[in-house]
Amino acid sequence: MRRFNVNELLWTCTLVFIDCIIIYGIITGNIYNILSRRLVNFSYVAVICIAILAVVQIPKIFTVADRGGVKKSNSIFILAISVMAVGISSQAKVYGTNNMISVVIMEEHHNHEEETIPDGTIDMSDEKFYCYLEQMQKSPDKYNGRKVKVSGQLRYQNNQYLITKSVMNCCAADVKVYGIILNGAEEETLSDGKECTIYGEVKVIPVKFNNKNIKLPAIYVKEVQNK
Repeated sequence: MRRFNVNELLWTCTLVFIDCIIIYGIITGNIYNILSRRLVNFSYVAVICIAILAVVQIPKIFTVADRGGVKKSNSIFILAISVMAVGISSQAKVYGTNNMISVVIMEEHHNHEEETIPDGTIDMSDEKFYCYLEQMQKSPDKYNGRKVKVSGQLRYQNNQYLITKSVMNCCAADVKVYGIILNGAEEETLSDGKECTIYGEVKVIPVKFNNKNIKLPAIYVKEVQNK
Protein backbone atom coordinates (compact mmCIF):
# COMPACT_ATOMS: atom_id res chain seq x y z
CA MET A 1 0.00 0.00 0.00
CA ARG A 2 1.42 3.36 -0.99
CA ARG A 3 2.02 5.80 1.82
CA PHE A 4 0.13 9.07 1.72
CA ASN A 5 0.16 11.94 4.22
CA VAL A 6 -2.89 14.20 3.98
CA ASN A 7 -1.44 16.83 6.32
CA GLU A 8 1.68 17.23 4.18
CA LEU A 9 -0.52 17.46 1.07
CA LEU A 10 -2.60 20.22 2.66
CA TRP A 11 0.53 22.12 3.67
CA THR A 12 1.96 21.80 0.13
CA CYS A 13 -1.31 23.08 -1.35
CA THR A 14 -1.30 25.95 1.14
CA LEU A 15 2.22 27.00 0.06
CA VAL A 16 1.22 26.87 -3.60
CA PHE A 17 -1.95 28.85 -2.77
CA ILE A 18 0.04 31.55 -0.98
CA ASP A 19 2.46 31.80 -3.91
CA CYS A 20 -0.43 32.11 -6.38
CA ILE A 21 -2.04 34.87 -4.29
CA ILE A 22 1.17 36.92 -4.22
CA ILE A 23 1.78 36.38 -7.94
CA TYR A 24 -1.81 37.41 -8.70
CA GLY A 25 -1.41 40.54 -6.58
CA ILE A 26 1.79 41.47 -8.44
CA ILE A 27 0.33 40.85 -11.90
CA THR A 28 -2.89 42.78 -11.25
CA GLY A 29 -1.15 45.50 -9.24
CA ASN A 30 -3.58 45.03 -6.33
CA ILE A 31 -0.68 44.18 -4.03
CA TYR A 32 0.13 47.91 -3.98
CA ASN A 33 -3.08 48.36 -1.98
CA ILE A 34 -1.51 46.63 1.03
CA LEU A 35 2.24 47.09 0.49
CA SER A 36 4.42 50.05 -0.37
CA ARG A 37 6.49 49.92 -3.55
CA ARG A 38 9.70 49.16 -1.61
CA LEU A 39 8.05 46.27 0.24
CA VAL A 40 6.63 44.90 -3.00
CA ASN A 41 10.22 44.32 -4.16
CA PHE A 42 10.60 41.81 -1.31
CA SER A 43 7.49 39.97 -2.51
CA TYR A 44 9.46 38.75 -5.55
CA VAL A 45 11.93 37.10 -3.17
CA ALA A 46 9.00 35.66 -1.21
CA VAL A 47 7.54 34.10 -4.38
CA ILE A 48 10.84 32.31 -5.11
CA CYS A 49 11.35 31.14 -1.51
CA ILE A 50 7.79 29.83 -1.15
CA ALA A 51 8.06 28.03 -4.50
CA ILE A 52 11.25 26.31 -3.31
CA LEU A 53 9.56 25.29 -0.04
CA ALA A 54 6.61 23.86 -2.00
CA VAL A 55 8.91 21.76 -4.21
CA VAL A 56 10.85 20.47 -1.19
CA GLN A 57 7.53 19.65 0.47
CA ILE A 58 6.28 17.36 -2.34
CA PRO A 59 8.25 14.20 -1.31
CA LYS A 60 6.83 14.51 2.22
CA ILE A 61 3.35 13.87 0.84
CA PHE A 62 4.32 10.25 0.27
CA THR A 63 5.28 9.46 3.86
CA VAL A 64 3.53 7.68 6.72
CA ALA A 65 0.32 9.48 7.63
CA ASP A 66 -0.05 11.12 11.03
CA ARG A 67 -2.04 9.02 13.52
CA GLY A 68 -4.03 12.02 14.65
CA GLY A 69 -5.61 12.49 11.24
CA VAL A 70 -6.03 15.87 9.60
CA LYS A 71 -4.86 18.71 11.83
CA LYS A 72 -7.44 21.40 12.60
CA SER A 73 -4.71 24.04 12.38
CA ASN A 74 -4.38 23.35 8.65
CA SER A 75 -8.01 24.24 7.94
CA ILE A 76 -7.78 27.39 10.07
CA PHE A 77 -4.62 28.47 8.25
CA ILE A 78 -6.21 27.85 4.84
CA LEU A 79 -9.25 29.89 5.89
CA ALA A 80 -6.99 32.80 6.87
CA ILE A 81 -5.18 32.63 3.53
CA SER A 82 -8.53 32.59 1.71
CA VAL A 83 -9.52 35.82 3.47
CA MET A 84 -6.17 37.30 2.40
CA ALA A 85 -6.89 36.32 -1.21
CA VAL A 86 -10.25 38.07 -1.13
CA GLY A 87 -8.60 41.19 0.28
CA ILE A 88 -5.95 41.36 -2.46
CA SER A 89 -8.38 40.67 -5.29
CA SER A 90 -11.01 43.19 -4.16
CA GLN A 91 -11.22 46.43 -6.09
CA ALA A 92 -10.40 49.72 -4.36
CA LYS A 93 -12.86 52.63 -4.55
CA VAL A 94 -12.03 56.30 -4.70
CA TYR A 95 -14.92 57.68 -2.68
CA GLY A 96 -17.01 56.36 0.21
CA THR A 97 -16.24 54.70 3.54
CA ASN A 98 -13.01 52.77 4.13
CA ASN A 99 -11.46 53.90 0.84
CA MET A 100 -8.22 52.28 -0.25
CA ILE A 101 -7.47 55.10 -2.67
CA SER A 102 -7.88 58.63 -1.37
CA VAL A 103 -7.85 61.74 -3.54
CA VAL A 104 -8.39 64.18 -0.66
CA ILE A 105 -5.66 64.42 1.98
CA MET A 106 -6.10 67.94 3.39
CA GLU A 107 -7.85 66.67 6.53
CA GLU A 108 -5.25 64.01 7.29
CA HIS A 109 -2.18 64.35 9.49
CA HIS A 110 1.13 62.77 8.51
CA ASN A 111 4.44 63.16 10.23
CA HIS A 112 6.55 64.99 7.69
CA GLU A 113 8.34 68.25 7.22
CA GLU A 114 6.68 70.70 4.88
CA GLU A 115 8.81 71.60 1.90
CA THR A 116 8.42 74.51 -0.47
CA ILE A 117 7.58 73.44 -4.01
CA PRO A 118 10.34 74.94 -6.19
CA ASP A 119 9.75 76.81 -9.42
CA GLY A 120 9.66 74.95 -12.71
CA THR A 121 8.24 71.47 -13.24
CA ILE A 122 6.76 69.94 -10.08
CA ASP A 123 8.64 66.65 -9.76
CA MET A 124 6.54 64.48 -7.43
CA SER A 125 9.10 61.79 -6.69
CA ASP A 126 8.45 59.12 -4.04
CA GLU A 127 9.69 61.14 -1.08
CA LYS A 128 8.00 64.36 -2.24
CA PHE A 129 4.66 62.99 -3.38
CA TYR A 130 2.58 63.34 -0.22
CA CYS A 131 3.87 66.71 1.00
CA TYR A 132 3.69 68.26 -2.50
CA LEU A 133 0.16 66.93 -3.04
CA GLU A 134 -0.86 68.28 0.37
CA GLN A 135 0.41 71.75 -0.49
CA MET A 136 -1.23 71.66 -3.92
CA GLN A 137 -4.56 70.77 -2.32
CA LYS A 138 -4.26 73.52 0.29
CA SER A 139 -3.70 76.18 -2.39
CA PRO A 140 -4.82 74.65 -5.71
CA ASP A 141 -5.16 77.96 -7.57
CA LYS A 142 -1.54 78.79 -6.74
CA TYR A 143 -0.29 75.81 -8.75
CA ASN A 144 -2.87 75.87 -11.52
CA GLY A 145 -1.12 75.66 -14.90
CA ARG A 146 2.22 74.43 -13.52
CA LYS A 147 3.97 71.60 -15.34
CA VAL A 148 4.13 68.37 -13.34
CA LYS A 149 5.83 64.98 -13.50
CA VAL A 150 4.75 62.00 -11.39
CA SER A 151 5.42 58.26 -11.51
CA GLY A 152 3.05 55.67 -10.10
CA GLN A 153 0.41 53.09 -10.84
CA LEU A 154 -2.64 53.84 -12.97
CA ARG A 155 -5.99 52.92 -11.44
CA TYR A 156 -9.41 53.18 -13.06
CA GLN A 157 -12.11 53.97 -10.52
CA ASN A 158 -15.49 55.69 -10.76
CA ASN A 159 -15.13 56.18 -14.53
CA GLN A 160 -11.84 58.06 -14.27
CA TYR A 161 -8.14 57.30 -14.21
CA LEU A 162 -5.89 58.12 -11.26
CA ILE A 163 -2.11 58.07 -10.92
CA THR A 164 -1.52 56.52 -7.49
CA LYS A 165 1.25 56.00 -4.96
CA SER A 166 1.54 54.12 -1.68
CA VAL A 167 2.48 56.39 1.23
CA MET A 168 3.80 55.18 4.58
CA ASN A 169 3.43 57.34 7.69
CA CYS A 170 5.03 55.41 10.55
CA CYS A 171 5.19 51.75 9.52
CA ALA A 172 3.99 49.26 6.90
CA ALA A 173 0.74 48.75 8.82
CA ASP A 174 -0.47 52.27 8.00
CA VAL A 175 0.43 52.31 4.30
CA LYS A 176 -2.30 54.05 2.31
CA VAL A 177 -2.77 54.60 -1.42
CA TYR A 178 -3.31 58.15 -2.67
CA GLY A 179 -4.26 59.24 -6.17
CA ILE A 180 -4.42 62.27 -8.43
CA ILE A 181 -7.19 62.52 -11.01
CA LEU A 182 -6.05 62.44 -14.66
CA ASN A 183 -7.77 64.33 -17.47
CA GLY A 184 -7.21 64.79 -21.17
CA ALA A 185 -5.42 61.52 -21.92
CA GLU A 186 -6.46 59.25 -24.78
CA GLU A 187 -7.98 56.02 -23.44
CA GLU A 188 -5.61 53.76 -25.43
CA THR A 189 -2.58 55.29 -23.68
CA LEU A 190 -3.86 54.31 -20.23
CA SER A 191 -4.37 50.89 -18.67
CA ASP A 192 -5.56 49.93 -15.20
CA GLY A 193 -2.69 48.65 -13.05
CA LYS A 194 0.07 49.86 -15.37
CA GLU A 195 3.19 51.49 -13.92
CA CYS A 196 4.12 54.66 -15.77
CA THR A 197 5.34 58.24 -15.59
CA ILE A 198 2.88 61.02 -16.34
CA TYR A 199 3.95 64.39 -17.75
CA GLY A 200 1.30 67.07 -17.77
CA GLU A 201 -0.09 70.28 -16.39
CA VAL A 202 -1.91 71.00 -13.13
CA LYS A 203 -5.58 71.81 -13.68
CA VAL A 204 -7.91 72.75 -10.83
CA ILE A 205 -11.24 70.89 -10.90
CA PRO A 206 -14.37 71.10 -8.69
CA VAL A 207 -15.09 68.00 -6.58
CA LYS A 208 -17.82 67.23 -4.07
CA PHE A 209 -16.38 65.74 -0.89
CA ASN A 210 -18.28 65.13 2.37
CA ASN A 211 -21.18 67.17 1.00
CA LYS A 212 -18.85 70.10 0.35
CA ASN A 213 -17.78 71.61 -2.95
CA ILE A 214 -13.98 71.82 -2.96
CA LYS A 215 -11.22 72.38 -5.49
CA LEU A 216 -8.64 69.70 -6.23
CA PRO A 217 -5.53 69.72 -8.42
CA ALA A 218 -5.83 67.25 -11.29
CA ILE A 219 -3.31 66.51 -14.04
CA TYR A 220 -4.06 67.31 -17.66
CA VAL A 221 -1.97 64.60 -19.34
CA LYS A 222 0.49 65.61 -22.06
CA GLU A 223 2.60 62.44 -22.23
CA VAL A 224 2.48 58.90 -20.79
CA GLN A 225 5.82 57.12 -20.47
CA ASN A 226 5.57 53.40 -19.73
CA LYS A 227 8.04 51.78 -17.35
